[in-house]
Amino acid sequence: MRGIAHGPGASLRDPKLFHKLSKLNVLAQKPASAKSRIWVLESLHDWLSYGMIKVGDVSKAVLQGDRTHCGFVSLFEAKQKVLNYLHEDLLHKAGVLESDRSLLKEASADHAAFRSHSGDGGEVTWQARLQKSGILIFELLEDLVYGRKFDHGIRQAAKLGGTPEQVFEQEPVKEAWQAIVREIAKELEERNALQRKAEEEPRQEEEELATVRKAPTSFPLHSASYWRAVANQTVRTYITLVPEPKTQEGVVTAIEQSSLKSIAGTQGSDSVLVFLDMDSLGESQGPGACKLLRRKFTADLPLLRKLIQGAMLARGSQKRENSEATRVVEGDLVMIHDGLGHPGGVKEAKNMFRLSSAKKEADLDSEVREVLIVFDDESIRQRKQRVKGSYTSHTTLLVASAAPLAQSVPERAYEHHPGHTTSNIVHGVKALAPADMWFASRTDKIALLTPDRCVDITAEAAAKAGDATSVPESIFSAALLPVEFFRDVLRGHAAKGMLDLSASQGCAAQSCLLERLPYVGFVLSEHHAKRLEVQLTQFIVDEMQREGSSHYRPEAAQATSAGNESAEKHASGGNVQPKKKNKKQEDGQEETQPKKKPKKTKKDEEEEAGGEENEGEETGENKSPLPW
Repeated sequence: MRGIAHGPGASLRDPKLFHKLSKLNVLAQKPASAKSRIWVLESLHDWLSYGMIKVGDVSKAVLQGDRTHCGFVSLFEAKQKVLNYLHEDLLHKAGVLESDRSLLKEASADHAAFRSHSGDGGEVTWQARLQKSGILIFELLEDLVYGRKFDHGIRQAAKLGGTPEQVFEQEPVKEAWQAIVREIAKELEERNALQRKAEEEPRQEEEELATVRKAPTSFPLHSASYWRAVANQTVRTYITLVPEPKTQEGVVTAIEQSSLKSIAGTQGSDSVLVFLDMDSLGESQGPGACKLLRRKFTADLPLLRKLIQGAMLARGSQKRENSEATRVVEGDLVMIHDGLGHPGGVKEAKNMFRLSSAKKEADLDSEVREVLIVFDDESIRQRKQRVKGSYTSHTTLLVASAAPLAQSVPERAYEHHPGHTTSNIVHGVKALAPADMWFASRTDKIALLTPDRCVDITAEAAAKAGDATSVPESIFSAALLPVEFFRDVLRGHAAKGMLDLSASQGCAAQSCLLERLPYVGFVLSEHHAKRLEVQLTQFIVDEMQREGSSHYRPEAAQATSAGNESAEKHASGGNVQPKKKNKKQEDGQEETQPKKKPKKTKKDEEEEAGGEENEGEETGENKSPLPW
C-alpha cells in the first residue's frame, strides 16, 4: 500500500494480529468503500508501528465497535473525512495561501507522506517555506488526523453521523482553529501593508527626486533640505547614469557623448577603468531572491560583445572585421567580474578579446590577467539561510590591458585589503551583506530590471508561491563586491574615471563619489536610474555628517542633528528635557568649542575651491545625471 510508513514498533505483518479471520472480516466489510478500506489499514499499521496501540489491543470488538462505543474503523473513517474537509474546503475558505495549501496537501496526503515530512525522523526543512499559520495548520492536522489528541471528540462526532463540521464545532478544536484564523488575518494585513508600501515607493521616489533636484537656494540656508540639494548637486557633478542602449552602435554613441569622452589614461602612469559584473545584468539567485527561483538570467555572448566591445570602440579601440574590437586601447583597463552565478564566465570573458571568426585556441589580442577574489568566509556564510554542504568563496576578475599590467599602471598597495595591484589575488573581501541590498516587490522589481532581464519561475513554483508576489525581494541578489573593494581598485590602478557597464545598486558609483572621480554607469531602466540617484544623494548626505570624510560639512551635521531634535520635540509634544550643564558651564567659565575640521589634502582644497553649493553651476542648475 502506498501509505505504509514503517516505524520502530509492530506492523500488520505481526502473526498475532490476524490469527482470527473475524478481524479480517471486519476490516473487509465495515469500511464504506475500497478507498476507506485502504485508509483504515494504513491508519492501523501506522498506530502499531509508532506504538500508539499494541497488538493485544486490536480485537474484533475494538475494530467494529458497538452502540455505545465507536470502533477503530469508524474512527479512522472520520479522520479521513476531516482531512479531506480541511484540504478541499476549509483551508481555501479561510484564505490560506495557495503555496501553503499545496505544501500542506503534499505533506499530509497519507501516513507515509506525513511521517516523511514530520519530526519523527522525517525531513522538516520544507516547513521554512510555510507562513506561521501554515505551521499551525500542520500541527492541527497532526493532532486531529495522525495523532490521538482529539480522538474523544472525533468518536462522539462519528457516533452522531461523522461529519467534519461536527468535529470543528467542539470547543477544543474550535479554539485551535480560531487561533489559526486570527493568524491568517494578521498575515493578510501584513501582506496588504507591504503591497501598499510597494505601490507608494515609486511615487515617493519621484517626489523625493523632484525635491532634491531643486537648487539649494530654494531652501533655507543650512537647513536639512538645503544640504540634500547640495548632496544631489555633488552626485550630478560626478555621476552620469545612462539607460543601457539596445544596440552596440547605441553603446558607442552614449559613451562618446559622456563625461569620459575627453578623459584618457597614460600608459604606465594612470588609467580609465571599464568594468562589467556578469551577475548584475539581470535577475539572479542569492539572499532575499524570489522564492523557488531555480534559474537565473545568463549574459550570452551577443550581450557581452555589445557592452564590452562597444565600450572599447567608444574608447578608441581599432574596429576590426564584423565591427569587433578586441584590442584594449592604451591607458584603459577592462575588468570583467564573473561572479558566483557564472562558473564559465572567465572563458566567455576571454572570448571578448578574440575575433569571433578566430579558432578557439588562437591567441588573445589583449594582455589578459586573471585575479582571484577570495571573500571573507563569515560574510559568505551570512548570505545563506542554511549552510548545506560545500560552498564557493571566490570569484575571478579578468583584467585586460594593451600591455602587461605591470607596465600599464604603477604598483601600489591596497588600502582596505592585503596585497598589491601586481598580485593575482585579493583576499579578505567582505561580501555585500543581505541587509545592504536593495529590496522591492516583485512588480517593482520587474519594472526596475525590465521583463527581458527577469526570470519566469515554473508553473509549479508559481502555484506554490501563490500570493507571495507582494513579498519584498532583493533586486540584485547576486551582488557581492562592496565599496571598499572598488575604492582599492580605483586607487590601486590610479584611475582617472570609471565606465561601469553594470551599475547595479551603485557600490562602484559610491566609491567614485568618495574618490571624487567621474563615473558613467549603464542602468537597466529609468526606474533604476531614479532610484540609484536618490540612493546616491542619501549616501552623500550621510558622508557630509561623517567626520573624516572628504565630504564632511559641520553645518550639515548640525542641520541634521537640529532636524532630528525638532522631530523628536514634535513627536513628544514639546516635552524635550534640556541637556544638563556641568558646573563650569553654569558659571560661564567654559565656552563651547566647535569641533575641529579634518585636515584637507591639496587635492581636496583644489576640488572644493568653489564650494559644493556651486557645483551644480558647472553642469546647469537643474541638470540631472539622466540623459533625458
